[in-house]
Amino acid sequence: MAHIVRILCAALLLCSNSYALEPVRENTPGNPYLEVLVSDSTRFIKEWISTPLSHTPEIRRVNETRYNQKVYAGIVISDFGIDSSSNVDFVIGIDVIDPNGAVVLRNDAFAVHKGQVKGGSGVIMSNTVLDMMFGAGDPVGVYKINATLTDNIAKKRATGSTSLTITP
Repeated sequence: MAHIVRILCAALLLCSNSYALEPVRENTPGNPYLEVLVSDSTRFIKEWISTPLSHTPEIRRVNETRYNQKVYAGIVISDFGIDSSSNVDFVIGIDVIDPNGAVVLRNDAFAVHKGQVKGGSGVIMSNTVLDMMFGAGDPVGVYKINATLTDNIAKKRATGSTSLTITP
């Protein structure tokens, strides 16, 4: 198979429960929003977990990487549906598309969030992070990372994406 991205899809559990934070943008609970971010370090995971609910974590984002350099894609979700018992129920699918338009990764159940969240509505980070490393067999150029959230409580969908430029 030509031009395959070596993707190490790791189910990196950030914590046993999802933690809610203040919304990153004004919206209405039940109108889900998601944002895909890429970082060159897993420090953003520790920052997210260790930041008190009263503060916003700082996440260093990258939009370019080189061959043999690992990067990590995370997904932040806000305004998800929540029931009267503070339960959430949503699934996130992810696609990675190379510069030629080929889908190099598709996972319709990349992250599943089902259960109670601490703090009620707000913002959470997906409990799964995508580890990626590109090599000499992969095309250089702009890759697209697309995510789709299906919220089973709000009965709505949301999409988000980011681009990552790969250089040799």
